[in-house]
Amino acid sequence: MKKIVVFGSINTDLVISTSRIPENGETLKGNNFFTNHGGKGANQAVAAVRLGGNVSMIGCLGNDNFGQNAIEALNHYGVNTKAIEMIDKVPSGIAIIIKIDGDNRIILDSGANKYLKVDHLQSYLDQEINQGAIFITQLENDINETIKALALAKEKQMITIFNPAPAVKLESSVYKSVDILVVNQSEAQILSGIYPVNRDDCEKAFRIFNSLGVKTLVITLGKTGSIVISKESVKQIEGLIVQAVDTTGAGDAYIGALAYGIANDLSISESAELANKVSALAVMKEGAQSAMPTIKEVNEKFNIGGIK
Repeated sequence: MKKIVVFGSINTDLVISTSRIPENGETLKGNNFFTNHGGKGANQAVAAVRLGGNVSMIGCLGNDNFGQNAIEALNHYGVNTKAIEMIDKVPSGIAIIIKIDGDNRIILDSGANKYLKVDHLQSYLDQEINQGAIFITQLENDINETIKALALAKEKQMITIFNPAPAVKLESSVYKSVDILVVNQSEAQILSGIYPVNRDDCEKAFRIFNSLGVKTLVITLGKTGSIVISKESVKQIEGLIVQAVDTTGAGDAYIGALAYGIANDLSISESAELANKVSALAVMKEGAQSAMPTIKEVNEKFNIGGIK
């Protein structure tokens, strides 16, 4: 099994439900408050390790209660946290999530996530042999440093998976460092100008990204599944009908599972089929990291066999 290295964000989500947004100076009663470990990077790391992956997390946390709890949670799941830096006098990343009738209003303070740099990846690589490992990153940290880290991972012959979320327009040169680009429909539109709803749209988007250097494009299409496109093939994966409870970590579950499949020498299409099943199970539970399924749960639900 190949190693999986996640370079990304670690947050704590503070979630509360209420009937409406309070007016200026008003106090409202809320309900169903809970604290959830989150951050796209950490979520993806937990998704992969829960399936049985060999996962290392590179990130930054404040040396505060939130940071201590976050790293304890990652250790509990089995993520290698030796490359996470705890920073004094800097708060950990926090997301305050207000839930109203199923919709989320989110206030995010990146905190220590802003301090993650390519030097953290270089320091990790100086101590570990990772040629051929899977590298995952997103855009919740400093964008310039993330792009540098992506280029370094590619230079070191790692297999790079890039999830450009939250999406912003990027320089064309960024895509030369991307082996597998994973986007949802909104992200695809921001980056390519195409909002894909069918196979033709997805193929048009692929031609744009491929011309910039991307080898494989994976577009998640919500309830209708996902599609995997390379020069060699196009594979459409049908969505699964499940009773969704919380969709917060669905995309991260997908990416973590995709990386896990590739790390186990499954093809990209086989890995995407596994990812489809893992994300379907993840939305059936409350929370993000706590909802990520094990490979045993996936096998029992879908009788996939193959990976134990």
